[in-house]
Amino acid sequence: MIVKKIMMVFLAVIAILGIEDHELLNVQASEIRSESDASPGPTPVNPGHSKDAESAKPAVSPKGEVLTLKEKILEIQNNLDLGFVKVVACNSVEGYGVYSPLEPNHPGTKVIFYVEPANYGVLRSEGRFVIDCTVDLFILDTTGKLLARNENVRKINKVSRSPVLDLFFSLELNIAKTVKAKSFIVKIVLNDRIKNKSASTSQRVQLNSTPKKGGENI
Repeated sequence: MIVKKIMMVFLAVIAILGIEDHELLNVQASEIRSESDASPGPTPVNPGHSKDAESAKPAVSPKGEVLTLKEKILEIQNNLDLGFVKVVACNSVEGYGVYSPLEPNHPGTKVIFYVEPANYGVLRSEGRFVIDCTVDLFILDTTGKLLARNENVRKINKVSRSPVLDLFFSLELNIAKTVKAKSFIVKIVLNDRIKNKSASTSQRVQLNSTPKKGGENI
């Protein structure tokens, strides 16, 4: 009898332990399901493959496009007539488009001409761009009589790996060493060796002083 009671108690303990283990397993499974059903968090960002990094990369190289446009401009220039964009009598010239124009009745004896040529020839050779020009300068009185001359007063030789689209040069004239008239005409001739053509422009200069008598050349 006693043995029978002991066996019943032993079986009851085993049954209770089995229920607790089953409930524990159910709880753990429920926790696992809850974690898997949760919405995923933000994906770690790889700096090397971020959208910002991809958008920062140009689809094409702008250098090639810009060079193509520059070469197209040169093609147009080479087919147009040689001439001048701007010729200005100045007190001083600092750089491209930067100068101080001569005031009326200039009291000094020095005049600087700022010159921007138009449609100068550019030769492309072996990946280089070549400009080759010379400049002649003539001084005439108001009737057109030649007072002084200086041929090849300026030589413009430029070689670069990129097209030169903005070109200027300056000419300095010392009146005291050239003419004694208060009013005279300056003639500038641009000789383009690439195009094998020349272009000229003339400007009248009015001074407010009488320079000393000078020589024949500028």
